[in-house]
Amino acid sequence: MLLVPTKSYIWGWITGVLTILIGILYAYGAAVSFHVNIDMNGMSVDEAERSRLIEFSLAALVCASGVLIILKKALGWYLLYLMLFLLGAGFFFMLFLATFQFIVGEEIEVLFIGMFSVPTVFFFILLWLQVRYWRSRRALL
Repeated sequence: MLLVPTKSYIWGWITGVLTILIGILYAYGAAVSFHVNIDMNGMSVDEAERSRLIEFSLAALVCASGVLIILKKALGWYLLYLMLFLLGAGFFFMLFLATFQFIVGEEIEVLFIGMFSVPTVFFFILLWLQVRYWRSRRALL
């Protein structure tokens, strides 16, 4: 077995810590939005509780992904890839709907198209950079 000198894992640690912080902020947002969902959106208490449980579960998954990245586990990186892809695909879908509504002639501002295109490009470029980083970390045997 050949020993390959390891590169610095600073990008992995930064990514892991930022992912954990995003998960914590998402959980905080879920906790704060509980009363807003009941008051402004007209949800019942059961629906708001169900929504909060789903949001806390997603926040825990994001935090767990960050912890796995810090611990240098491949599963954490794959979860991060999945999250970045789903976020990019979601914004792309919203971009598609906004563009379609604009073409059909419904009253929609061009600002919405730009508002969805910027995060779409951002998440897909970030996904590409993360995949490139992970492949560069692979040992050359």
